[in-house]
Amino acid sequence: MWNPPPTGASGILAKSRPAGRAAKASASWRKKLPLYPYLQQVGTVEICPAFDYRSDQWKAKFNGASWGYGYNWRLGGKFRGAPLAHVAQLTGGDVILFGDCAQINSFQPPASPDNPMLEEFYIIDEREISIHFRHGGTANFVFADGSVRALKPEPGTGDPRLPEAGIGRITPRGSLRYLE
Repeated sequence: MWNPPPTGASGILAKSRPAGRAAKASASWRKKLPLYPYLQQVGTVEICPAFDYRSDQWKAKFNGASWGYGYNWRLGGKFRGAPLAHVAQLTGGDVILFGDCAQINSFQPPASPDNPMLEEFYIIDEREISIHFRHGGTANFVFADGSVRALKPEPGTGDPRLPEAGIGRITPRGSLRYLE
């Protein structure tokens, strides 16, 4: 069953914007995001119907849905770098471009250490516990060769703060498998 976000947003970057202080910034913030040029060519990316935005465990990260999918941060330039120029030339079947992401937040109200909550997230990397296994225990990924695969969690990598949310990793922490 599809559970639309409370705001009724229909796609990533289509109707979403940062919450709080960031929302007061200029509307041109979207043009600075790594996926903006791509989305201008293909249109909106639909919200994953398996992400339960009606759950009491869900905490909004932004006004409107925006980060139900994450991108391979190594290809996107990491936090401060420029995106890798060769992304369009990748053909390897084991390099992730995008995938199902979320994180457990226990540090921003209404979440707390005693009330951890699920929120959308946007990074797939070698450190974060940010893969959302929301499709019957698997997470979906788009690979550089154009294939789409469902992957299972790496055993022992689940986030213990809210185990029922299904947040974990597809590789052990520190592994660059699927990232380059």
